[in-house]
Amino acid sequence: MRRLKHVVPADEGLLPANRVPGRIAAIGFAALASCLSLTASASAASIAVWRLYNPNGDHFYTARCLDLQSFTAPGPRGGYTLEKLAFYIDDTPQAGTVPLFRFFKDHDHFYTTDGFAEGDSDYKLEALVGYVSKGAAAGKVPLYRAYSAEAGDHFYTSDLNEYNSATGTLGYKGEGIVGYVNSSGADPCPK
Repeated sequence: MRRLKHVVPADEGLLPANRVPGRIAAIGFAALASCLSLTASASAASIAVWRLYNPNGDHFYTARCLDLQSFTAPGPRGGYTLEKLAFYIDDTPQAGTVPLFRFFKDHDHFYTTDGFAEGDSDYKLEALVGYVSKGAAAGKVPLYRAYSAEAGDHFYTSDLNEYNSATGTLGYKGEGIVGYVNSSGADPCPK
């Protein structure tokens, strides 16, 4: 067998996966998600996103059935209580949608369409939740975000009355609209 003179072993010069800085991974993930939103699918499903709450002050939102099971069970990831179906989101990119990312820092889950956690490098990228519309459209409702500095918690809702209650009496400061989510959809998770 003939060998090439300038063969470089496949693993030479590469960083082990556990040494790749989190920001580089976040950049790659954000770039991939942005590219996906440019190649919109015609078969997106509008799926339920559930809101869970942990007594440590954290609200957690997920569309994954496995997360619902593991975060509400006893154990290191558990301790959350299922509060309600929070909103519906596209599970694949559509024309005019952008990715909604989930980040985590301390005991706060933070959701944003900015793949760089809006400049806060202490937040670590955890997942892509789904896709939200950039602007208002038929069948879409605003997804509001509020923040409690006292609790260190971000709160999200598509219910204007709930948002007004959180910002009016529960100590949250309104941070505006994250994007626009679907007004209806399906729930694939058995309860």
